[in-house]
Amino acid sequence: GPFGQMTLDYDFTQRLNLNGSLRINDFNNSSEGTTDNYFSYNGNPYRKLFTTDYDTKTDGLNYDATLDLKQSLKKPNQEFTLSGQLTNSNRNTEYEISRMLDSLPRFPILENSLNKSGNKELTIQADYSHPLLEELLLEVGAKNIIRKVKSDYNYKTFNYIADAYLNDTARSNVFDYDQTIYAGYMQLSATLKRWGIKGGLRYEHTNLDGGFNQSSSSVTNSYENFIPTATVSFTRPTKFSLKLSYTQRIQRPGLTYLNPYINQSDVSNISYGNPNLSAEKSQSFEFGWNSFQKFGSINLSVYHRFTNNAIEGIRFVDTHDVYVSTYDNIGKNYSTGASIGLNVMWKSKIYMGSNFNIFYYQVKSTGLTENLQNDGINYNVSLYG
Repeated sequence: GPFGQMTLDYDFTQRLNLNGSLRINDFNNSSEGTTDNYFSYNGNPYRKLFTTDYDTKTDGLNYDATLDLKQSLKKPNQEFTLSGQLTNSNRNTEYEISRMLDSLPRFPILENSLNKSGNKELTIQADYSHPLLEELLLEVGAKNIIRKVKSDYNYKTFNYIADAYLNDTARSNVFDYDQTIYAGYMQLSATLKRWGIKGGLRYEHTNLDGGFNQSSSSVTNSYENFIPTATVSFTRPTKFSLKLSYTQRIQRPGLTYLNPYINQSDVSNISYGNPNLSAEKSQSFEFGWNSFQKFGSINLSVYHRFTNNAIEGIRFVDTHDVYVSTYDNIGKNYSTGASIGLNVMWKSKIYMGSNFNIFYYQVKSTGLTENLQNDGINYNVSLYG
């Protein structure tokens, strides 16, 4: 998968700046193999039913373009920014299979499938910051996100009478999914000697509309979110700083999670997305301490984070004894932990650092047939130089 990036930075005047970037990446993946399927019941020996030869391919071209125009005004910290972002992700999935039944070795089942899917996203955002007083800064902004997802998939099976591949109209379809988000926020920041206080609220309204060309099934939804944020900090210059914060985040499902295309390269194990997924909403409380030393800095934080409707992968056996993999909002997870980081600088030439993070993690699931849960201590360590 090759990747390329280009950036642009241009100053029209001392106060008017244009910044842009373009990122492109391509990927291609393929695999082939053979699967033997055996069956047993009532304790009898396993009996071979069929053999499947498969050849799968996945490829896609993605690009992401951004453009930011920033105007600094007369007062310090008084700025207006207009931003735009265009993202396009294409993903094509294709497979060919030959399924040889032991009972009909001369007439294998031949099938191929192609899914052309794409995700286009346009974001337009305006931000303005205005100093109300020397110690008080007001920030406001508005954002509009237009997102279009499309999945065009078809299946073809070989017909021995016609001696040709024929479309399987019962399984082929086109899925269109539109998502429009309107958002606005306001934040106040106050600086009182060594104290800093920030408080803000973001409002988001989301409209969803999706459906299939070959059926009356549709996905229509609309919901609102009020997302607060708050931070209190205390700083002693060249000594240390303290920060206490509360934040909320929204994570919307991507194309892989939404795409209803059924990958049937292995008829006993199929997978598909869930267009009815809703956005994850997580919350976080964190207290941090940062100490400045002659050799560098020490960072310490303790935190508690939780998500009540996390998107999780689920697996079940359907009424036709097929093993199905998909996604649903069935997860609840909680993390409580602490991390400590050390950064060392020597003569502005050598930089070294490490970070140790340990947390207690608990996950619960209320989906499918029973309530499940698990918990444990997790930790990770990183070093760099």
